[in-house]
Amino acid sequence: MFFQPKEKFGIVAITNGCNITDDTGYNASLKAIGNILYKEIIK
Repeated sequence: MFFQPKEKFGIVAITNGCNITDDTGYNASLKAIGNILYKEIIK
């Protein structure tokens, strides 16, 4: 789940429990999904 209070939007993505992390500790799949949703829907 990601929420941006200044711009008043949020993104919720549900996966099957994949736990692949990148070098920053975030779930790589959820990070990619969040970026795609932001670029295609919000921006």
